[in-house]
Parts: sequence; structure tokens; C-alpha cells
Amino acid sequence: MHIEKNFFDNLMNTILNIQGKTKDNLKSRLDLVDICDRSELHVDENGTAPFPIYRLDGAGKEAFFDWITDKVKFPDGYASNLGNCVDRSEGKFTGLKSHDCHVIMQRLLPFAFSALLPRNVHEAVAGISVFFRDLCTRVVTEEGISTLKENVPVSLCNLEKIFPPSFFDVMEHLAIHLARELELGGPVQYRWMYLFERYMHHLKKKIKNLSKVEGSIIAQVINEETSNFAENYFPSEVHTKNRRPARHDDRGEKATYHVTVPSMFSEIGRLSGKPTKRRLTEIEHAHLQTYLLTNCEDVLQYESVYMAELRMTYRHATEEELQQLRHNGFAAWLLNYVTDGLARGFVFDDWICEFVRGPTRSQKLRLASLTKILKILQILKILIRTYVFLVV
Repeated sequence: MHIEKNFFDNLMNTILNIQGKTKDNLKSRLDLVDICDRSELHVDENGTAPFPIYRLDGAGKEAFFDWITDKVKFPDGYASNLGNCVDRSEGKFTGLKSHDCHVIMQRLLPFAFSALLPRNVHEAVAGISVFFRDLCTRVVTEEGISTLKENVPVSLCNLEKIFPPSFFDVMEHLAIHLARELELGGPVQYRWMYLFERYMHHLKKKIKNLSKVEGSIIAQVINEETSNFAENYFPSEVHTKNRRPARHDDRGEKATYHVTVPSMFSEIGRLSGKPTKRRLTEIEHAHLQTYLLTNCEDVLQYESVYMAELRMTYRHATEEELQQLRHNGFAAWLLNYVTDGLARGFVFDDWICEFVRGPTRSQKLRLASLTKILKILQILKILIRTYVFLVV
């Protein structure tokens, strides 16, 4: 945990060039002449240090902070509002908690600088970020540990090729031992301090009398356990502390149908925004239909039949070519499969007979353009509600 936090601080302070905290300063540049041959970082005759490839310029910082503030969204309670931690006047983050650094390190850094830094710098930063993300896996396997042991030296060497030697203190070198620690201690969520710090914060909020800290905690814990026990005897319509609606509950409604349908068509939610009605083109309709079919678990049995036929027909095709054929032809094949089956007397579920026909051509689009709909999973409920399931 602390190794990851220090790694993040060194990376971010150096990339953003935070005065007093960056590992890239004039003294470290002067040491490069004696330590390693990296002429692109050497101080010139006038005492000027060249601009390094691993540092963001002013425009890069603005783009990065705009992305953090406006584009990055997390589930409720997943992390702090990172936009409030951006100090644009100083060009740095302020007020980040350890868990916020943990989230940025593992979830944002693997792709945050892909368009802002050179490719080799981005890949080096993404490599160490992915290492820490894989280190925090919930399921530990021998193959996974072996992969971590092999990857961490490569990731550190890639960083050494880019950042100056002053970047690497004892914390950076300790990362080499984390895979072995995972092998001996098991999953990190039972050993790192995030869980215990969160519980300490929970207990700290229970202190009402600062002169009797332990007694206040004991009294509040007893009250909490009593209320948790007693709420089981209240009717289900009574909103207790653990059964009240979520903080951002939108009072969404569950769609109802005349026939039994898969769970993906029963999403609870409410559409928002002003709708724009237009008719889908042939390509758009095909893309939507393929997307829905390939993401419905109840259609997997038909998809496996189609893939088996493709492998028999195209024996020498690569896996990529087969996937492309599946993407282009699965929707039409399934429609013919169900239609021919019904003509021969086979029985299909009522919903599948309507599902294979695809969504209606006239759509009310909300929140995003059609291109973004294919990328945003949350908009899936807009598409699936365009089916009308009737009793055959």
C-alpha cells in the first residue's frame, strides 16, 4: 500500500514537475554526466536543463486536468471527486487521500497519458500501473504470481530508461518484492490498510465525548447492533437505515412484458434528457442488433452453433477472421435459423421470435449520439426497451 502510494507520488510529481517534490531537478541533471550517458538530459553550457520527454507542458497539464475534472466518472462511493482535488493555479493535485492515489494509479494511469506523452513513456507508466492493478487481484493463482515476478523487473527497467536515476529511491526498488509477498501472504485486500483505515474512520464518527473515547465508541456500537437486530422485525415497506433508498435513487421503474424475458430486458432505471427521434440506417440497425445478440447470455447456445458451422466451412480461417464473420453474419443467420425452425415445427420461446427481428427502426435517442450508445453500457436499457414482446 505505502509502496504504491510513494510510487504514485514520485510519478505524478515528476510528470507534473511539482517544485520541491519532483525527482527531476538541476542537481539530478548534473549527476547524469557521471552516472549515465544520456546526453538529451544533460545541462548545457548556459546551465539550462533540456525539457524532458516525461514531463507535461502547460497545454498537456490543462488537457489532463480537464479530463480529470469533466470526463472521469466513478460509481457512487468508489473514490473522491477528483475534480475538487485539482489545483490549476499550481498545476498539481491537492488533498488526495491514499485511496484516491490507489484509484488513479490502477484505473487511470494505464491510459491517462496515451495522447499526452510519447509512446515509450506512456507504456512504461502504464506497465507499472498494470502491475499494481494485477497485484490487487481478488483471486491469486500460481500462473498469475509467476507472471508478476517476470513483469515487474521489465517494468522497472523500462522506467529506468526514461526517468533520471534520482527518481529511484528505496520505495521503487521494494516493488520487486511485492510479487513474492503476494505468494506468501495471499490477496492484498486482507493485508493492506485501506480496510482498517475505513473502519477506524467509521469508529471515529461514533465519538461524542472526547474525554471518554472508548466509552463513546462502545455505547454507539451497542446502539448500532441493536438497531440492526431490531430492523428485521419491521415490515418491508418501512425504510430503516440499511433498507432505505440509495443516495442517488432515481425512482426508476422496472419494465413489464406479457411473456417471460431474459434479465437483460428487466433493467430498473429511468431515461433522462430530451429525446431526439430519427430512423436508423441499415448499418446502424445491424450494429445494434449484433451488439444486443452477442451480449445476451440466452443466445450463447445459438452463437456456439453458428461458430461451429463457420469453423466447418472456413477450415483455414484465423480466429480474427472467424470473429469478423460472426460480427457480420450472426444476426441474419439467427433470424433464418429461427424462421426455418418455426416452419418445421420447432418450438422457440416467445421472446426469441421477436428478439431476432431486431429493434424498431425508429428510435428515440437520449444522452448521447448513436456512436456513443455503442460504447456506453448504461444506455443499453434504451435499446432493449425498443423491443415489443407479444404473445404468439
